[in-house]
Amino acid sequence: MLVICDQCNHSFTIEKENIRNILINDIEVTYLECKECNHKYVISCIDEYIMKEQRRYQKLIRDNNKGDSLKCLMNMKVHSNRLKNKIINNI
Repeated sequence: MLVICDQCNHSFTIEKENIRNILINDIEVTYLECKECNHKYVISCIDEYIMKEQRRYQKLIRDNNKGDSLKCLMNMKVHSNRLKNKIINNI
């Protein structure tokens, strides 16, 4: 996938070997960096709450509970964004 860096406008292709994972305060952070300016882009942040909600979401989908599954997704998105804001300066 071709992307353009928001910071330097350099275009580069996302490759699997360029995606990195680190653990910060029990939060698994997946990110990639611009090859030109090293600006970091967070792909995902997963902690114990997110893992628990992912299991709950899978059960809701199996039970065909669309209303609660959408709420669960939104809760995970909000929580993940909070995690991202919390750790963004530590990567």
